[in-house]
Amino acid sequence: NCESTCPSGVQYGHLVDIGRQVVEQRVPRPPAEARLRRWLRWGLSSPLFGPAMRAGQSVRGLLPPALRAKVPERRPGGAWPRREHARKVLLLAGCVQPSMAPNINAATARVLDAAGIQCVRARGQGCCGAVKFHLADAEGGLQQMRANIDAWWPHIERGAAEAIVINASGCGAMVKDYGHLLEGDARYAARAARVSELARDVSELLPDIAAALRGRLRPPEGTLAWHAPCTLQHALKLRGTVEPQLAALGLPVRPAAEEAHLCC
Repeated sequence: NCESTCPSGVQYGHLVDIGRQVVEQRVPRPPAEARLRRWLRWGLSSPLFGPAMRAGQSVRGLLPPALRAKVPERRPGGAWPRREHARKVLLLAGCVQPSMAPNINAATARVLDAAGIQCVRARGQGCCGAVKFHLADAEGGLQQMRANIDAWWPHIERGAAEAIVINASGCGAMVKDYGHLLEGDARYAARAARVSELARDVSELLPDIAAALRGRLRPPEGTLAWHAPCTLQHALKLRGTVEPQLAALGLPVRPAAEEAHLCC
């Protein structure tokens, strides 16, 4: 939350990116830690992550407790909407979310469908690039960013998507930074800047959703607790935007009473 607090507008996130590379070059890591970081860089965004997660879920009951805690129970994603709408958005699928929590993307698509907005999943998209970039593989992360731009660009170029919607705010912060991170790439700079302009956290569509669904929801009993993700508040600067829209839908929301600005 340093960026949100700093009165001079210092972009600490970009300074940390620079510092991370310096530390990686100059500070040796213990062999076990270095191996773990290499595995995370490769494994989390690998095409093999999904099959490996499904294999782990199939024998979850036999796993040691420490490993079992990291493997969620398999859950169905739910139906994906089939209706066509004039309004279309691209939806970032993410790298681990489709395997670990497939219901999130499907639920996002169903809610937007009910509001008259169609979610499109572009072929060839993948990880936003944050995993590799934040684990000191800057070039690997940039390659993933370029791959996403290539996957999205045909839809953007022909005006077939009004936005790129991200339902994980950490990923959204990364996609909104594509323009900065690729500004030195002559081939991708202009397209990266356009992608950053189109990137939207799903909460930014709440005014449209609330307008379309007002009066159609049956509020649950009790009060819903809400703690905004730190990346939503401090990286995307979207603080205090969710609660009034949910209240407009008749959902009783109570923000965290103390330390709501802190990371979970």
